[in-house]
Amino acid sequence: MKYFLKSSDSKCVRMCCCVAGCGRSTPVVSYFRFPDRCTVYTLMNQPLEKPDFFRVSELFSLKDLFDARVHLGHKKGCRHRLMEPRQRQFVHLVESAARGCGEYAHTRYWQGGLLTNAPVQYGPGVRLPDLVPHVGIRDAAKMNIPTVGVVDSNCNPSLLTYPVPGNDDTPVAVETYCRLFKMTINRAKDTRRADGAAARPGGAAPSSS
Repeated sequence: MKYFLKSSDSKCVRMCCCVAGCGRSTPVVSYFRFPDRCTVYTLMNQPLEKPDFFRVSELFSLKDLFDARVHLGHKKGCRHRLMEPRQRQFVHLVESAARGCGEYAHTRYWQGGLLTNAPVQYGPGVRLPDLVPHVGIRDAAKMNIPTVGVVDSNCNPSLLTYPVPGNDDTPVAVETYCRLFKMTINRAKDTRRADGAAARPGGAAPSSS
């Protein structure tokens, strides 16, 4: 990734960078303001703006993250070539986590335009199913589809809706992410089922048989 500094203000830097596209680079312009000490203190000590609805904070501790080497990053001079949304060594971990919570996973090669060029890909009148995302960070951003992604120190987080800063190169770290994602999704599904059961007459959950 190449950065071009285009602002004379030392506290506000305009960065023009290239993010992986489908066979070409897509220019992305973002603004970054260097935080002062007061801002850093506030960010590190204030709670999240949204409530922890699914009690994710109960699923791990700070020691767990250190033991999983989530905090490890790349050296200061490292630059990433292109943002790679998939790594072969973690395909099995991601697919197993998705299978464990009854969700879909797409960790293999994906073709650009699956979201933005559906009439050409599938013919006229075809609408992509809501619950089967054909994942591509660029296409999802174009379609305003929220995305969650683990972002290492050599990645560009500008196109992700909810970037998770952390090490994405160590298997034990990726296994930790997958475990937390799976447990959170299962908790969310249990909460949705409980809310649905409470809304029905009698408040009884439907039988699984």
